[in-house]
Amino acid sequence: MMAAFIPHQGRRVSRLPSIVGRYSPIRRPFCPTTEQRKVAGDERLVFNVSGHKFEVWRGALDAHPDTLLGRFDDREKFFNPDTKEYVLSTTPEMFKYILRFYTNGVLHFPKSDDIHFHTYLEEIEFFEIDPDEHMSHCCFEDYIDRKIQWDIAHRPRMVFVPETLREKLWQMVESPTANISAQVFFYITCFFISLSVTATVLETLACEEVGKIGDPFVIAKARNCRHIFFCIESACVVLFTAEYIIRLYASPNRPLYARSFMSVVDLVSIFPFYVGLCISEESNVQAIFDTLRVFRVFRVFKLCRSSPGMIMLAKTLKISASNLSSLCFALSMICLVFTTIMYYMEKTHNPEKFSSIPAVFWFTVITMTTVGYGDTTPTGFIGKVLTGAWSIICVVILSFPLTILVDTFTAIRESAKARKEKMKQSPEEETDESDDDDESL
Repeated sequence: MMAAFIPHQGRRVSRLPSIVGRYSPIRRPFCPTTEQRKVAGDERLVFNVSGHKFEVWRGALDAHPDTLLGRFDDREKFFNPDTKEYVLSTTPEMFKYILRFYTNGVLHFPKSDDIHFHTYLEEIEFFEIDPDEHMSHCCFEDYIDRKIQWDIAHRPRMVFVPETLREKLWQMVESPTANISAQVFFYITCFFISLSVTATVLETLACEEVGKIGDPFVIAKARNCRHIFFCIESACVVLFTAEYIIRLYASPNRPLYARSFMSVVDLVSIFPFYVGLCISEESNVQAIFDTLRVFRVFRVFKLCRSSPGMIMLAKTLKISASNLSSLCFALSMICLVFTTIMYYMEKTHNPEKFSSIPAVFWFTVITMTTVGYGDTTPTGFIGKVLTGAWSIICVVILSFPLTILVDTFTAIRESAKARKEKMKQSPEEETDESDDDDESL
C-alpha cells in the first residue's frame, strides 16, 4: 500500500484570514444526479482512509483542479492497482470534511473539540484547500475566531535584549524576573511600600495625644513619636521619588507614561509629603494638609504592578467595561423609577424620611444591596410590597455583573495558564518566560 502524505510542491494555504470583514457567501455549484453522472461517463472512486472506505464521484474531484485530489497526476500517486483504491493515511474524521467539500463545494469547520485546530489546518493545507476562499458562511465566524486565537497563541516571540542605559533601567523597574538587579529592586520597593502603609496606619494609633491636656510629658512623647514616623516617611518618599524619576526617564513613551494610571498613583502617593514640608504646624491650612495625608494610602496600588492576580483583575474590568456600563445604565434607570414611585407612595405616611426623590435614593441603594440599615423604612402597605419586590429583583439583577466578571476572569486565567504550560512543553521557548511575564506587567 502506498503511504499517504507524500511531499508535494503545491500552493500553501494562507496562514492569515485575508478576507476578514469582507466575506461574501459562497454559492453552491450545480450537482448533477446519479443518472446524469452515469450518462456523462462519470465513475465512483474509492478512498481507503486508515481502514475506512469512502466513495466519491470523479467529476466532483475534477471540479476543483486547484486542490490535491482535483489534479489527476497528484491523485494517482495514492492509487493502489491491486485493490483499485486510493490509499490515504489521514484522519477519517477529518476526511469527512474534505469529502464534503468536494461534494458540496464548501468547506465546513468542526464544532467539536475532537479535532484539534492545528490538525485541521494541517489537513486542509495538505489537500491544498484554501479556507479563506471556500469556508462556508455558517462556519466562517467560528473559523476566524479560532484562527485569531491560534495566531496570537503561536505568534513568534522576540527576546528583548536591552542595550542602552534607558532600556536596562526600564527592564529593571518593569521586569522583576529579568535579572538579579531587577529582583533586588523589586523586593526593596515592596518592602518600603509595606513599611510606608504600615507606618501610616500605626501613626494614628501610637502618636495620639492622650492624658491631661497640656501635660508636657504627653506632648513630648507625641512629638517624638511623630518624629520617628516622619523619618520613616521621609525615607520611603525619597525611594518613591527616585523610582518615579527612573521610570519617567527610562520609559519608551514618556508622555504616555506620565498620563497613565500608575504614574498618577506615584505622584499622588508622594505629593502630600512635599506639601507638608512647605506648611508649618501653626499654619491655618494645616487641617487641609492633614486631609491630603489620606492619599498616602494609595501607595498600596503600587504593588499592583507585580501582582499577577491584580493584573488579571484589571484586565477583567477593562474587557468587561462595555458590558458593565450598559448594565449599570439600565440599573440606574430602574433605580430612578423605583425611587420616584416610593417617594409618591410614602411621602404622606413618612414625610420626614421620604422628603424628596434624592433623599429616597439612599433607601433605594441600601435596599438594592440588601444591606438594610433600618434608618429608613416604609410604613405604607404599598411601599412595603414594593420594597419586598425591589429586594428580590435586585438579587437577580446584581448577579448579572458577577457572571460577566467571573466568565471573563476565568477565560483570562485559563489563557495565562495555557500559555505557561505551552512554554514548559516547548524547551526552545523557555528562555522567553520572563519576557512573557513582562508583557503582563
